[in-house]
Amino acid sequence: MDPIEKGILRINNKGRQGYRARVYLKGHPHSKLFSDAKCGGPAKARDKAILWRNEKERELGKKRSNSRISGFKKTNTSVLSIKELRKNNTDKKGYSCKEKGISRFDRSDAHGYHAKVYLKGTMHSKLFSDSIWGGPEKTRDAAILWRNEKENEIGKIRSNKHVAGLQPTNTGVLGIKELRKEYTDKQGYFRKEHVLQITIQKHKTCVSIRRYGLKKAMEIALQKKKEIEARL
Repeated sequence: MDPIEKGILRINNKGRQGYRARVYLKGHPHSKLFSDAKCGGPAKARDKAILWRNEKERELGKKRSNSRISGFKKTNTSVLSIKELRKNNTDKKGYSCKEKGISRFDRSDAHGYHAKVYLKGTMHSKLFSDSIWGGPEKTRDAAILWRNEKENEIGKIRSNKHVAGLQPTNTGVLGIKELRKEYTDKQGYFRKEHVLQITIQKHKTCVSIRRYGLKKAMEIALQKKKEIEARL
């Protein structure tokens, strides 16, 4: 069995057999396919792929090494390494778990992952392409790592729990909605009350319109909304 060579991949597709050589430098891949049929067999195709890889590395000024690295520099932050990310983001069977803010896109012209971070109504996002990062697994790792670094940078607490944002409104103010609340009081009687409901992420509270009137209830609701946003 041939020894494993970094950047050399065997291709055994229907109608196409050979070796693909790849060289990565600063996130950019350089690749070339060597067909068994054109090179005169698998052994010669592999030798030519290795030769091309070595010449390409010398051309780009990349130091020759057969050790495999993640492609990320060490960090003094609390952000996990690629190896730790893969360990912590798989279930008992080894399948990838869903990650908050990480979504897959597969279009005719592009494949990869989209990373998003939301904080106080502002979105930070970045696209990661399979073709640049060397496959879906590495691309997903890069997207997760960027998301964690961005959360650390903007001061957002790391959590994989999905929470609702500002709810639809009929009052003209996002997060405040006028509705009829149905409930049972302490005496066991069924009640219906006209209220303003403030909903921001997982925080929810109501202000009675019957008790304060619409104008005063809206002032109280706006004050409560500001208090909730200040705590987030």
